[in-house]
Amino acid sequence: GEQGTWKSSFALDFMKMKSEDGKPLRVLYIDCESGSVDNYLEDLEDQGIDLNNLLLVYTTSYAEVEEWATKAMNEEELFVENDEGELEPALDAEGLPFKADVIVVDGITVISDNVKFAAINVSEKRAKLKAKAAEKNSTEQFVAEATAGLEFKDHDKIKMKGKNLLRSLITGTDKYVVVTSREKTKKVMTNVDGKMQLVEVGKVPDTWDDAPYEFYTVLRHFEDEDGTIKAQV
Repeated sequence: GEQGTWKSSFALDFMKMKSEDGKPLRVLYIDCESGSVDNYLEDLEDQGIDLNNLLLVYTTSYAEVEEWATKAMNEEELFVENDEGELEPALDAEGLPFKADVIVVDGITVISDNVKFAAINVSEKRAKLKAKAAEKNSTEQFVAEATAGLEFKDHDKIKMKGKNLLRSLITGTDKYVVVTSREKTKKVMTNVDGKMQLVEVGKVPDTWDDAPYEFYTVLRHFEDEDGTIKAQV
């Protein structure tokens, strides 16, 4: 969904739910949007929700998202930094080692963008090295680097990296998993009055291509004409 359509607060609502044995769900919340849920925490406390059952992690790194998610799926011991900057075991509301019932990755668009930026970086360095090997002058090397684009193999690698992360979240665990994404307009080239034009055909998640195929349920959050926020399956 677009900004302001309650994606983050919707995901955080797992804090209000309980497991089959009646215990509150413990939520590992990986925040890639740098504080997207901070404003909601006080409201949760006012509703009697114990925030010790929430482990909030801030990162914009693909590797760190993968590391935290994998540890949670494998129920490894999780560590957090205390006020003195030292690492200590993460504990839940009962004082037990934190074992997540829910894994939320909020803002996967940021992660997929960073993967693309890293690939572009590599592409630029590759172009510069090729120009240098071809004994181009400094100006030609600069132009080669500045105009470098992603190759087919780069796009394939980016796509497979995204699929690997998302698929592992779904198939690698029986925990509840939520991933939020911004949205973008999908356009396709079609014939309009004898001319090929880009035409808008709908909204799709702004992340890796085909990401929705990895999930059992996809909700599009949107604001309708009278200002009501809705989610459409």
